[in-house]
Amino acid sequence: MGGIALNKILFGDIPGFDLNPKYAYAASFGKSLPGNTSYQHFKPYIAASLAKFRLISLREPDWLNELTALQLPCAPITVALDPALLLDAPQHAGFTRRPMLSEPYVLLYLFGPHYGATESQMHTVLDCIANYRRALGLANLAVLDISPGPIFTNAALQQHAAKLKLRYVWRFATSPQEFVSFAAYSSLSLTNSFHCAVFSLIFGRPFMYCFLHAHDPRMRFLENSFGMAALQLDPDLAADCVALQQRVAGVHARFTQELPRMRAHSIALLQRIILDEP
Repeated sequence: MGGIALNKILFGDIPGFDLNPKYAYAASFGKSLPGNTSYQHFKPYIAASLAKFRLISLREPDWLNELTALQLPCAPITVALDPALLLDAPQHAGFTRRPMLSEPYVLLYLFGPHYGATESQMHTVLDCIANYRRALGLANLAVLDISPGPIFTNAALQQHAAKLKLRYVWRFATSPQEFVSFAAYSSLSLTNSFHCAVFSLIFGRPFMYCFLHAHDPRMRFLENSFGMAALQLDPDLAADCVALQQRVAGVHARFTQELPRMRAHSIALLQRIILDEP
């Protein structure tokens, strides 16, 4: 909904669908915010559509006050966890495969310049890889890139990468099992993806992240909930493996402490939806 367009299907506007009860679990407005002009343009339609839902929960809290102010007839709107966070590491382990690479690897899962990432961010990613490899003393540390498109897109970035003489492997994740496995076995993940950060948290793996957009409600939710801001992309942090591991441990400890309460609330919402008891 970032532009002046709206997919009505997402609001249950489907012929004959009014005959069925409507529920929204962990609904997301993506990177859109209540102040966006597109929302103001479609607000009457959105309000009328959401009034048909019996229960609404949001994945990020940014829209909680706005939708509450609409005084919809449904049950009070709350925040619910992304479905990936409803399972813990042992449960997700059933989806993982053996590591694709036998040696340690840095995982890259980045929405690159074609998706709005800056060239400066991509240079910082390369600096983090170089510093992390130097700190580990592993000249042959592999770089496994599963990004959905090219991330080193111009001559300057390609020259920067070439100077590092990376053992670089590109392989797009073709299934949920592969994606989860890549995150579960990485030595370090560098990402601007919400779900890559989520699976790094679930498996307690070292990672650093940057923002694809100036304000990403999904990443802000992880920051505010689990103190993830300590792991923003930083070449100096990548050069100090001890400090990095300490920060990862601190974030994971908070994640482990906070998640059960949030998960219990989310599962209770799902039970109400399944039983049609809003």
